[in-house]
Amino acid sequence: MSGVPAGLSLDNWLSPPHSHWAFQHIDDFMASAVISRGTGPAVALPALSAPIAEIAVTGADGTA
Repeated sequence: MSGVPAGLSLDNWLSPPHSHWAFQHIDDFMASAVISRGTGPAVALPALSAPIAEIAVTGADGTA
């Protein structure tokens, strides 16, 4: 990988000091693609009717 800082890997690219360079050069060391948002107009997201603290979330292990 030419131009990639020494020590950068897929295990540490999200952590400092590697993240500063990595987020600006992600396509230099990882496959990436530009995805079009489409040609239609943007659509507003619906408003949330409950306070965020009251939303139940279940973890991958099934715990709340």
